[in-house]
Amino acid sequence: MKQVVGDLGRCYQQLGMWKQLHDLVRDQEQHIGRNPVLLDVKISMLLAQGEYDEAARLIRTLHSLARQEVYAEGRRAMLMMRRDQDYRGAQALLTDLLQRGLGAQAFVRRLRAIAAASAGDIRTARADADLLKTRRGDYSTRDIEARIKLAQGEYTGAERELAQSGTPSAQDELLRA
Repeated sequence: MKQVVGDLGRCYQQLGMWKQLHDLVRDQEQHIGRNPVLLDVKISMLLAQGEYDEAARLIRTLHSLARQEVYAEGRRAMLMMRRDQDYRGAQALLTDLLQRGLGAQAFVRRLRAIAAASAGDIRTARADADLLKTRRGDYSTRDIEARIKLAQGEYTGAERELAQSGTPSAQDELLRA
């Protein structure tokens, strides 16, 4: 059953069916085990809910799996930003990942841009956002641009960026607040 749930989770992820993926993780929690896709989604859900101790435990599990270091470290950086407001520390961790060239570069750059903007390092945030804009795929940088504008004290510009991003996410609403 774990294999079926894992395969279905991968399908949902590849198809961008995020609501179904979250529902699957919630409803089939007993089958998550050591499946990296489902663990990653569960960690994201825990971080969003502020359940940091459980998220940290699952991050350690994710880190112990083969070829999951980048994603585990990315989630650890998210934990540092969410729980500790340690944006500089998260930025340093993510910079180290980029320098080591371990993969998932777009994922890491996106997180680093968010950490850098939140830490006030506009130059790094801008460079990462610009690089993401050149990549193929769905790399919207509106939330990064909004964070950059917030760091520069341009509240109206940040609001404009968020308005252009389409349907607001929970993170967008937190930025507006």
